[in-house]
Amino acid sequence: MSEDIVQRVMANPKYKEMTRMRSTCGWVFSAIILVAYYVGFIGIIAFDKQLFAQSISGGAMTWGIPVGFGLMILIIALTGVYILIANSKFDEMERSLLNDVGVAHE
Repeated sequence: MSEDIVQRVMANPKYKEMTRMRSTCGWVFSAIILVAYYVGFIGIIAFDKQLFAQSISGGAMTWGIPVGFGLMILIIALTGVYILIANSKFDEMERSLLNDVGVAHE
């Protein structure tokens, strides 16, 4: 892209809104994962490791296994949500922005 196009894109209010939304979305999802992992999972291991060592209904499986799988499912789900947002809202905003500054988008 030429320097002129870059300057027009960066000066457009839609660009500022799009970057703000992407940044906010990234920080919110990062905070959810950090809280779930460090405060939840690692915090429980640090302060009450016996909780995860307890057997589920007297069987061989402990609570740590489903909690760990739950954390992985949360991560995969949040990734899916971000992809949905990026493919719908962010791509739509990008197309609108490029149309505003007169750049053809393939």
